[in-house]
Amino acid sequence: MKKDNSILFGKIIKPHGIKGELRIDLLNPKFEYNKKMESVFVEIDGKLVPFFIEDYSGRGPFGVLKLEGINTLEQAAGLHSKSLYINSKFIRSEQNSRPKILELLSFQVEDIRLGNLGVVTDIEEGAQERLVVKKGGREILIPFTKPLIKTWDANSKIILVDLPAGFLDIYE
Repeated sequence: MKKDNSILFGKIIKPHGIKGELRIDLLNPKFEYNKKMESVFVEIDGKLVPFFIEDYSGRGPFGVLKLEGINTLEQAAGLHSKSLYINSKFIRSEQNSRPKILELLSFQVEDIRLGNLGVVTDIEEGAQERLVVKKGGREILIPFTKPLIKTWDANSKIILVDLPAGFLDIYE
């Protein structure tokens, strides 16, 4: 699997128990496990390695994942701090429609005048959805509205925005 066809959705924190289960930290606590999702991809040495899912449980920002072939504490410990990806086909939105929330995670955000602003790490919901964009130690909240969001491209994983002059001043 290539990263172009996948979405970063979490990180393995540590082993959970002694039978190979993994405690994972989800990038988006709104993630909902889909039983059609048979496998995940673990980034090992820069490559995405597929693992079949035996079981998943969790709510909020954490989950417990059991992968086929990982049956001991030692095997699970070997995956400590590895990134987890899922096939983007499970979260793709319909063509020309508003993207699903998880689809935007790990997208680069670029302003038409300022260039690269960072990576989408979360989406805050409420009366107004906001992209949480991180670059370095800085976190920017960008309202997910048509006047600001110009386009998004699932293939290149880029969201193009047009922020008003002075918008980023409050983050400095």
